[in-house]
Amino acid sequence: MVEISVRQAQQLLRLDENKLLEQLGVRAVAAANAAPAAPEIASGPVAGTLGVREDMKELGTRILRRWNRVAYDLACGNDPDDASMRTELEQALHVSEAAAIGVLSGGLITIGLSALIAPVLAALIVKKFFNPAYGEFCGYWKKKLPAEETTN
Repeated sequence: MVEISVRQAQQLLRLDENKLLEQLGVRAVAAANAAPAAPEIASGPVAGTLGVREDMKELGTRILRRWNRVAYDLACGNDPDDASMRTELEQALHVSEAAAIGVLSGGLITIGLSALIAPVLAALIVKKFFNPAYGEFCGYWKKKLPAEETTN
């Protein structure tokens, strides 16, 4: 499984939601342009070099909306194929937000999300829904999903 460093996860945690959404858009553009590696969080390309900042934030918002349900099902669903990842995530949530970002990011990558995008998406999810109690994490997240798709 692909892993991100604790330092990378901590850098992501220092960004506010708007910056994370912008970074998600920037990385999506980089992934679409076949960039060989993730831009550094602190010194990577700014949104202005790849497009207008608000456009990158809007793109990031759309990506979050699209992958939110998939990530929820992975982390909180009941598919037996994802059971070990859910166990790892539950344990990581008791360690730190950075650990949870690492586990969730790796899980997202294994189901097909770009390694450029997964850490930022995982950081957004953990920042928005993190709670030291795993059951509460999933319950709170489920309440925030679009109403038409809450089945688990």
